[in-house]
Amino acid sequence: MVGEFTAFIKNQTLFTENDTILLAVSGGIDSVVMAHLFAQSSYRFAIAHANFRLRGEASDEDEQWVDALAKKYQVPFHTQQFTTSKYADEQGISIQMAARQLRYDWFEKVQKEYNYAYVATAHHQDDQLETTLLNLCQGTGIAGLRGMLVRRGNVVRPMLFARRNRIEAYAREHQLTWREDRSNASDTYHRNRIRHRVIPQLQQINPSLLTTYQSTQERLLATEQLLANEVKRVEGQCRRDTDDEVWLDKAVLKKHSQLPLILGEILRAFGFSYVQSRDAARCVKSEAIAGKTFTSGAYTLVVDRQYLIISQEKRPPSQSLLIQSSDTQLLLPLMSLSFASYAVKDYSLRPYSEVAAIDRDLLSFPLNIRPWQAGDWFYPLGMEHRKKVSDLLIDQKIPLHRKPFIQVITSAEAIVWVVDVRIDHRFRITDQTRTVYEISVTNSR
Repeated sequence: MVGEFTAFIKNQTLFTENDTILLAVSGGIDSVVMAHLFAQSSYRFAIAHANFRLRGEASDEDEQWVDALAKKYQVPFHTQQFTTSKYADEQGISIQMAARQLRYDWFEKVQKEYNYAYVATAHHQDDQLETTLLNLCQGTGIAGLRGMLVRRGNVVRPMLFARRNRIEAYAREHQLTWREDRSNASDTYHRNRIRHRVIPQLQQINPSLLTTYQSTQERLLATEQLLANEVKRVEGQCRRDTDDEVWLDKAVLKKHSQLPLILGEILRAFGFSYVQSRDAARCVKSEAIAGKTFTSGAYTLVVDRQYLIISQEKRPPSQSLLIQSSDTQLLLPLMSLSFASYAVKDYSLRPYSEVAAIDRDLLSFPLNIRPWQAGDWFYPLGMEHRKKVSDLLIDQKIPLHRKPFIQVITSAEAIVWVVDVRIDHRFRITDQTRTVYEISVTNSR
């Protein structure tokens, strides 16, 4: 088995003999065998143990046992205790998910702090099948069906060449000891139920289930790569990134025969579900009225007229603030405003939407900055008749998702500037102007 282990590592180019690998060792048979194989193969390694404090004294005994194992192999030992149940309650997630997040975050921290090349886990072929079946039950795509990768980021899985029965035989052959986790025998957890009840039934139908699954997995990996290449091609044609947004051209997307699948892969990186992606694809295909919005928690997707626009979740402004005549700067959650006064003879107009040049003598301080409201109107620069702000935003083709963030600056309740869009004609610089009041904005979008 040692030969198969080293051959697998070399064939998969997981790491080299010059690398030091951090082994995730729980004390169970799988991770104990992995540590033994590392020691027998002369690979350099350290051991990390996460104590989730879920089984009382047994958890502490596991930690002490793994510490002794590290001393036996004369390798560095890292350990951390977690209040897993409390973390699960705070995050509103299951105990299993909490333990997963805690351990992988901590493994990465230790790996970087001590400059270990990778973190190695002891997942094997049986784990791979269990993971796929669990993902299938919960709903998944190609990535979920093909199971775990031998390398993902800083995590490697050098035991994926072996089946559980081989690992057990190796442990008996080398008279290894390990810690038994009683929860592994319980069907309370979904994975255990799949292991104890589902897989044995499937093996009655197909005694070579694991071998068959390996062949299927190879095909799924190849299919996943083909899909990734197609997604990259489509993204190259339709995607445009700005400083804080991603714009997807609907005209390009509409041409694709498998749009829900392609869009699902693009949007998955932003936390959107396949169902959301499928619904967004329907909006694109049917040329639905713009304005449909989807949220993933961290991001918002807006179906605009010509684009799907992805932006980070932000709260629109909700309060009004005063601007005093002596103010030189005002910091807001989503923008920064700067104020300065110039003699007209010393001023050169800057024709940018983010800069407003106003006749100071026409202003009544304090000014007020607030979100625009339905019914607001003003006289856009260059126009002699008034116009609703809502109509101006349509004329300027302001994307729907940006409209709630538009603010106006007023003087005695008259709009002076629709910020970053247009000033009011009544407050423009003229031949009669003596002092220019300049307002500039940054990070307004």
